[in-house]
Amino acid sequence: MIIKNVKINNFGKIENKEIEFNDGINLIYGENESGKSTLLKFITGIFFGASKNKNGKNITDFEKYKPWNNGEFSGKMKYTLDNRGNI
Repeated sequence: MIIKNVKINNFGKIENKEIEFNDGINLIYGENESGKSTLLKFITGIFFGASKNKNGKNITDFEKYKPWNNGEFSGKMKYTLDNRGNI
């Protein structure tokens, strides 16, 4: 799978952010608390949803990544599949 684009309308602290990815390896970097892990959780959440199970944590991922502006979770992602079997 190749992720082409991520558009986050509302997810945790991130709102109205669009990120374009290039072919090959992309490096995500930034200061602490700048949203790197939130971006990763958004991408996994697109495929698997946000868990409402605490699994020993104080709060669920659903609660942790609720939009800070009290909006609804919203966003989209464009990707392509490489079904040629190459890794």
